[in-house]
Amino acid sequence: MAFPTSPSNGDEYTNALGTVYKYLTADDKWYIISAPINLNDLAEKDHISLDNVTANQHHTPITLGSSVARLGYAGGATEGLGYVLLNAVNEDCTATFFVDSSIDASEDIIFTFVFRCGTADANLSLTRYVGAQKTDVSEGFSFNVDGGTGFTVNVSANQWGITKYQYTLAAANFDSGDMITMWFRLSEAAREVRVHCVHLQWTWA
Repeated sequence: MAFPTSPSNGDEYTNALGTVYKYLTADDKWYIISAPINLNDLAEKDHISLDNVTANQHHTPITLGSSVARLGYAGGATEGLGYVLLNAVNEDCTATFFVDSSIDASEDIIFTFVFRCGTADANLSLTRYVGAQKTDVSEGFSFNVDGGTGFTVNVSANQWGITKYQYTLAAANFDSGDMITMWFRLSEAAREVRVHCVHLQWTWA
């Protein structure tokens, strides 16, 4: 391939393959500004077939799955920038999760609440409730399917430090296909609890 001799700034040159070049005097170089796409060539050189993928799979599927529940709020709680704010008695954050067929319903689901508290060194009193829309319609809506045990969380001296509380929903309390709603309810006032996310971990079927 031979470029034109003594080019001027901005001159363009197209070679036999259809590639277009432009000359810049300041750099004394030719630059590619466009090139044709050969789909057959791309398919042969840059792509691999399903057979190639199948023949070269060396991964091992993980045992545990994870997700983040969709947050909601009620009882006077409010929405902040990326969190639900609880600051009065009976304000609550809800975490909703659909149990699909990929989950082994004979194993527990682990919920991890991630929150911060605006009151340092407080004993943060929270109540946890669970409701599930069961797959068997004869069961109707089962509220508080696992007893609704309350719990108390001790907030560290760092009043905005991240706090995590983990709760396990026993396999006996849900079925594949359920819609599970977890209520994370404040039992005392003026604690400025910011619930940022509720993470879930389950076992693949």
